[in-house]
Amino acid sequence: MKKNLIEISDELFIPIYKRFPVIFDHGDGIYLYDTDGKEYLDFASGIGVMALGYNNTKYNEALKAQIDKLLHVQRCST
Repeated sequence: MKKNLIEISDELFIPIYKRFPVIFDHGDGIYLYDTDGKEYLDFASGIGVMALGYNNTKYNEALKAQIDKLLHVQRCST
């Protein structure tokens, strides 16, 4: 299944950068875990978007609360 998913993504996505042959399943703190359970240190913070780490309770609770309010609002000039 893992190889099949990687092959499908290679067919569908433009190869802007080289992808690693890994499928991440979840994260906890500063670590990512692949579908085989292998642990990886995420020192790159997902291009700066996950600098708080994974499974951060306060961050997760704030996101869950916001989902029930507004997810995206665009201000347009008049």
